[in-house]
Amino acid sequence: MPDRDKGGEGPVLEVKAQEVNFHCSMLPCMHFEMQWMDPLPAPTFSNWRAVDNSGQAVTLTPQHFQRIIRDVTTGPFPITPPQRISTMPCIAPCSCTDEQAFPWIQKGQFIPIDTTLAVSFADSTATDVTVSVNWLSIGYRWVIGRCTQTE
Repeated sequence: MPDRDKGGEGPVLEVKAQEVNFHCSMLPCMHFEMQWMDPLPAPTFSNWRAVDNSGQAVTLTPQHFQRIIRDVTTGPFPITPPQRISTMPCIAPCSCTDEQAFPWIQKGQFIPIDTTLAVSFADSTATDVTVSVNWLSIGYRWVIGRCTQTE
């Protein structure tokens, strides 16, 4: 009888508790490190979303897309991909210590980095554009540590 409860109790439908306390040092921390091509090739772009100052979606023209791509890749301060991304950061007042890095995995792949830019177009009400900027990496690795109170 596969449906029979062998432990004597039914499934847990509800958990009641007054308060759960834990210290930030009880948690691990993890981040992801990337190696990028050198020289860094131009990124690709996907998942565009433009909004006005009230958060309403705005449609962009092909000229708007081209200007944003040009600003990201060659503008006065071109965006560069990060060297590390926290996937599980410590919460205050802890910080990540005793980090152990896994070996590098040498594999070329595009890694999307969501980027939000403030924009101003004379012919559009768009104020912010969020886009996934896909950078080509040649390797990556995981780094795991433990959260330790810093105060």
